[in-house]
Amino acid sequence: MPSPAAPVYLNPPSVPQLPGFSSGVKVGFTIWVAGQVAVDSAGAIVGGTDVTAQIRRALANVMEVVRAGRGVPADVVRLTVYHVAPSDDAVADGLRAAAAEWFAPGEYPAITLVAVERLPMPGLLVAVDAVAELRSLLPDRQRDRGGP
Repeated sequence: MPSPAAPVYLNPPSVPQLPGFSSGVKVGFTIWVAGQVAVDSAGAIVGGTDVTAQIRRALANVMEVVRAGRGVPADVVRLTVYHVAPSDDAVADGLRAAAAEWFAPGEYPAITLVAVERLPMPGLLVAVDAVAELRSLLPDRQRDRGGP
């Protein structure tokens, strides 16, 4: 069994992979999730020009990485949303709608919105990275999974 402090590299098959990068890294009880975008496992953009749909898919990818580290959505303590959308309000509204599907009312992670000039693939409107702090040693089946 690896040391609890040894990094565990998380690359679930349902999340798009970039050669030379990890989707997430778990060290101890903390999971660091790399920026996830609205791309399916085949590499196709999901959601087109709909920022809410893209946020939903990016968050779903974040949660797949968290689950790969034996976490649940309630373990997510921080989200950073990078966006090229023309309006912070549109992104905030889309994020509120999508987050309500994953988090209990009033139990949202700390969230930062950051406007950027571009993202790594034409057509992408958002990228979401996250930090999750696991709150339990219990097996996943004994904890609520949450999500849509």
